[in-house]
Amino acid sequence: MATPRSLLDIILRIQSKVKSGMDNYDVSMTLIKKRAQIAQQYSSMLLGIIPNVFDPNDPIECAIIDDIRKEAEMNNILAGQIKNEILTPNEISEKTQREKVKILKKYLEKDIDEIGSLCNALDKHEALLESETSKCSTLDGEKLEKKKKYCQKLNDEYKTKLSKAIEVSSRQQSRTTPMIHSQFIEFDSNRLKVMHKSSSNYTRMRNQISSAQTHVTSKMLEDLESYDIKDKTERTVQQLFDPNKKMSPEEKEIIVTAETDFYSEEPGDLCFEKGDKIRVLLMHTSGWWDGECNGKRGMFPKSYVTPVTQSVSSSTSIATTVHCILDHKPQAPGEIIVLAGDLVYIDYMFKEKCTGVNLRTKERGSFPTNVLDIESKL
Repeated sequence: MATPRSLLDIILRIQSKVKSGMDNYDVSMTLIKKRAQIAQQYSSMLLGIIPNVFDPNDPIECAIIDDIRKEAEMNNILAGQIKNEILTPNEISEKTQREKVKILKKYLEKDIDEIGSLCNALDKHEALLESETSKCSTLDGEKLEKKKKYCQKLNDEYKTKLSKAIEVSSRQQSRTTPMIHSQFIEFDSNRLKVMHKSSSNYTRMRNQISSAQTHVTSKMLEDLESYDIKDKTERTVQQLFDPNKKMSPEEKEIIVTAETDFYSEEPGDLCFEKGDKIRVLLMHTSGWWDGECNGKRGMFPKSYVTPVTQSVSSSTSIATTVHCILDHKPQAPGEIIVLAGDLVYIDYMFKEKCTGVNLRTKERGSFPTNVLDIESKL
């Protein structure tokens, strides 16, 4: 049988745990939300340091700029994933959770008031009994006997009050405690499930982005380490002193034909008409190429042209991360499984296939381009 004091201690412990549990939830969600904001801000800061004018023919300069762009893109992806997959889905469940917490707190506060009043009354009576009993040591004779009778009366009244208080608290315990118990279990279970799922998803997203960043920087380092400074200098000097020298087969020009007219008011863009031949100077993975036409040089969208002669490898270096929009199961040797929602790192693209790494499974292999959200990347 529960005493008023023991029941009050239980209720106060539950009340404290509800408060600390919601505080923990709020801190965790606030940290994840701020992490998304920082990722978005960092993405904007990275893009902001890229100069408006740079030499598209300098591979080192372009490599650094491309690396910064990709890092900005990854942070932008992380911010979007956190918002769409964690923060937004949690809004409804969080509102429901807080409504349930309000109800639970209401029951707890009611019980604390009722049981607390009983405990306060008993404490006051007990203090009075102790005070009057202590006076007996200073009395004798008729006064002592009179004080003893009074103390006995106080003791009997205390026992009666304690008995009634125990009866009330036991009735309170059997009536409301089971409900409070079940509500607290539901509250704490839901709270921990949301926190665990959110933190797991956040960690998975960070891991994917970190893996993608590692692949990008590794590819950049590989390209830079293979850069032949001596050869580049010799070619530059040769072109300066003998600009009419024919290029070797591996240096053959890339010529494309305009499929349609392209007009732009941007000073750095290259305008042309349908049928014009354009010499490509640099093929950006952004989808905008650098070229020359009719004695002018500038940037133009690759979707406006059709290649005529092209002495480049049959596969195109991509070096970027994209999302899968469809599931794909291996149909041939060397292919890997990718699922909708996976983040993959593409090394090269050849016709309708790509080679790269599934950043979820860490598997390397090939997969078709039609399962990827690749239009927004190339």
